[in-house]
Amino acid sequence: MRRPLTSLTPLLLASALQAAATTRADALFAGEVPAIELLIPDAGIKKLAQDPRAFVEFTLQETGQKALEHCSIKLKGSMGSFRQINEARPGFSIRTAKSTDQAFHGLTKFQLNNSAQDGTMIHEQLAGEIARAAGVPASRCSHAYVTMNGKVLGVYVLKEGFDAEFLRPFFADTRGHLYDGGLHTDIHPGLELDKGDPKDKARITEFSQALREGDPAKRRSRLEGVLDVDAYLRWLAVNSAMENWDTYGYLGHNFYLYSRPDDNGRLA
Repeated sequence: MRRPLTSLTPLLLASALQAAATTRADALFAGEVPAIELLIPDAGIKKLAQDPRAFVEFTLQETGQKALEHCSIKLKGSMGSFRQINEARPGFSIRTAKSTDQAFHGLTKFQLNNSAQDGTMIHEQLAGEIARAAGVPASRCSHAYVTMNGKVLGVYVLKEGFDAEFLRPFFADTRGHLYDGGLHTDIHPGLELDKGDPKDKARITEFSQALREGDPAKRRSRLEGVLDVDAYLRWLAVNSAMENWDTYGYLGHNFYLYSRPDDNGRLA
């Protein structure tokens, strides 16, 4: 669930998001369309054909720039958008090597979406801008012209990943737990953890139990202690207005939860 900073006053929230827009704006998300090549060794291609969700090592080469070596790549997408590595336009999740000089335009985690379900290639970009304008954190998007081992794949939507860099403009403390809701699932202690201590499941367990409280009054009280309810309602309103079915409130997937250290671990 992608949610706003806190239940601050509208003035403070607007100020925080404006600062985020200023500090994080760069050429990549201001309209620049980089031309990049994915140089994946034969062994990596074979591995992706056998196990599309396994990361393999590759080199990321942007035209006119230094090659980024020892990066990792896997295939992404689910029903409707997933394509195998030997098909026309597979989608990719990319991690650059974890060092400052290996970041791609400041990103160490991003996706190349094939937009198999969006011929315009702008739906996600527009939705993100609407969400952020309404005080709901969402990834920024741009585009990239992609080739793979000399084969032209065409224009892709380039989307920043969910990590500490994504969290920084929206949350004062980015050391908390970041959970990935995955595909068609509900809140439970075993949610995939993208960031944080996997042994510390106290807050996500408490949240899961609160959701299953049978008494409505007690459930509301318990939820307010572990969840930023105002932030959730803001998120729900924005997603409902955009008729976003690809999220927690509809199909129960593609959502994130962040446990904020500066708010006693409350989730947002």
